[in-house]
Order: sequence, then C-alpha cells, then structure tokens
Amino acid sequence: ISILRFWERRFRRLLPAAIVTLSAIALLAPRLGPPDASGSLRFDLLSALGYGANWRFLAADQSYAALFVAPSPVQHFWSLSIEEQFYVAFPLLLAGLTILGRNRRAFVTLVLGACCAASVAMQFVVSGYDRAYYGTDTRAAEILAGAVLACLVVGRERRALAWRRTATIV
Repeated sequence: ISILRFWERRFRRLLPAAIVTLSAIALLAPRLGPPDASGSLRFDLLSALGYGANWRFLAADQSYAALFVAPSPVQHFWSLSIEEQFYVAFPLLLAGLTILGRNRRAFVTLVLGACCAASVAMQFVVSGYDRAYYGTDTRAAEILAGAVLACLVVGRERRALAWRRTATIV
C-alpha cells in the first residue's frame, strides 16, 4: 500500500472539481455578493483550496449558526476540509499503529476506538459551539467510527468461508 499513491488519487479526484468551483466563485462572487466581502473572500478561497476552510471560518469568527446572515460563498468547503485533513493524517496514523501494534488488528481497532471516543469527548471540552462544529479533532469521530467498523468487519468474510469449507468436509 502506497500512502503517496493514495494521496495522489484523492487529490486527482477532488482537486479539479474544487478548482473549477473556486474559480467560478472567484469570478462571480464579487459581482453577485455584497461589496464589502471581497477582502475576506480571498482568504476564504485560499483556505478552501488548501482544505483548511474549517479553521479559517473558526479563526474569522464565522459562526455556523449565522450561516443565513452573511455566509461565505465557500462555506460548504468546511466539511470537505475536515474530510481531506482526515485523509492526510489517517494513513500516517494507521501505518504507525500497524507498526506499533505489530500488525495486530485488535490493537489498531482498540486505539482507533479510543481516538473516536476522545473526539466525542473533545466536543464537550472545547469552548464554544463553533469550535466543536468546525474542529477537525471534534469532528473526526464520525469518520473514525467508520474506520473502527471496517477493522471489525475486515477478515470476517474469509473466516466465514473457512468455516463453511470445514463444515462441508465434516
């Protein structure tokens, strides 16, 4: 498994659509949006392109609760940013856990489960709803839960097949 090839495939699949979308927003937003938004738009576009929009909106105090007041035209990139940040960090975490746990799936599953629980706990520890909403660490639980389930299910089909073969022989 090549982490670099995984990242390359992710960016080749997502980046062209993101560039087209962000280019269209860059061209149309100054003409269709509020006149005073052009200064923040530049930073919003760059953060969306770099998959850091969630942290940009948090740093700029753009509350998700005020989404309908004066939203950024790239507001929807916050969730894609969290997902891409996860896909950059997760392969490294998984590789490290696999090495550290000597390729034992139970160890990897346990640590990923603990990370998932820690992410849920962070939602109650951090200050403010926006921080809990936009934070990569507080939103990772959803994706980590899927990783834990994948660890629990992987190999199950092979064991079931081996059991059927054994039962047929007996």
